[in-house]
Amino acid sequence: MKCLQLKNIFLVIVLAVTYSSQSQSNTNLLDVSQLNGMKSKAAYVTLEQNNFGNSKTFQEDDVTYKLWYNSVSGQCIKTYSKNFYIARVENSTGCKGKSTSVNNPYDINSLNKMKSKAGYTTLEQNGFGNTKTFQEGNVTYKLWYNSKTGQCVKTYSRNFYIVKVENSNNCGGNTNTGLGSIDNLNNNTVSTTSTPTISTTQTNTTTVTSVNNSFSISDISGMKSKAAYVTLEQNGYANSKTFQEGNVTYKLWYNSKTGECLKTFSRNFYIVKTENSNNCNNTNVYNSKYKGLKSKAVYTSIEQSGFGNTKTFQDRNVTYKLWYNSKTDECIKTFSKNYYIAKVEISNSCK
Repeated sequence: MKCLQLKNIFLVIVLAVTYSSQSQSNTNLLDVSQLNGMKSKAAYVTLEQNNFGNSKTFQEDDVTYKLWYNSVSGQCIKTYSKNFYIARVENSTGCKGKSTSVNNPYDINSLNKMKSKAGYTTLEQNGFGNTKTFQEGNVTYKLWYNSKTGQCVKTYSRNFYIVKVENSNNCGGNTNTGLGSIDNLNNNTVSTTSTPTISTTQTNTTTVTSVNNSFSISDISGMKSKAAYVTLEQNGYANSKTFQEGNVTYKLWYNSKTGECLKTFSRNFYIVKTENSNNCNNTNVYNSKYKGLKSKAVYTSIEQSGFGNTKTFQDRNVTYKLWYNSKTDECIKTFSKNYYIAKVEISNSCK
C-alpha cells in the first residue's frame, strides 16, 4: 500500500514538472498579434527587447519585410512594414534556425534586378552605408560599406533597376575605383512590363564626376544639365533656388557641410557657365522665418507658399517633413519638436 502511494506521489511530481516546463516553454513564445498596428521602429525595439535578432531584411516597392529569430525560444517572426507602421506580422519558418551573425557577409544576389530605390533601402537596412557614387553614361555605380562585417559591395543601376551587383575591395577610401566595362552588363536584363530589356551597345560619353573631396566646379562645365545636377547632388550640394531668364536657367546650389555656394547657368540642356556665389546664405530664409513658431501654423504657411508635403517620418519626439515646390524646384526639410519648429533646412531629398 505504501509502495502504491509512493508511486502516485512520484507520478504527480513528474506531471507537475512536465506541465511547468511546457507552460514555461509556451510563455517564451511572443504573441505576435501585439505588434500589429505599432510604429515600425517601436515594434523592432520591442522584438529586440524580447531577445529577437533581425536575421534578414528585404524590400518590395513600399513594403519592408523583416525576419526575426529568437535563439532562446526558437521562434521565427516575419514583419511587414508600410508607411512606418507594422501592417502585418506572422510566425514564420524562414529563419532557418539561426539569426544572421553580424560577421557573416550579406548575400548580394538578392539585390540583382531589384528596383534601384528598393535595393538601396535594403542595403541601408542591412547595415550598409553609401560611400561613393559615380555615373558613366546612363549607368549609376554605387559603393556600399558595412562597418560591422567589413563587406564592400558595388551596385550598377540602369533605368531604375539594379542590373549588376558584386563584392568589391574599393570601399577603403580609394578614389581611383575603376568603373569596369559597361559591356559586362549586357547579360543582365530586367523582366518587367514597364522596363525594356537592358542593352548597353551604346555608351553615352557624358560622365558625372565621382563623389570625393577634390570636386571642382570646372568638372561640370559643358556637361549635360541633368548629369551636372546629379553630380552636384552626389557631392553634397542641394538646389536652394531656381530661376529663369529667357532661355537660360539659373540654379543656386549650397553645400551645408563645406559652406560652398555655386551658381549654374544652363541653356539648351547643357551647362554653359558655372561660378562661385555668395547668395546661398540668404536663400534659406525659411529657417529664420519659421524657427520657433508653432508647427501647425508653419505647415499652413509653407503650403500657401506653393510647397507640398512629400514625406513625413518620425524619430522619437521629432517629426521630419519634406516639402517640395514644383514651380521653383525648391526642397526644404522641417524639424518639429513639442509642436514647435526647431529647424528648417534646404534639402535635396525630395526627388
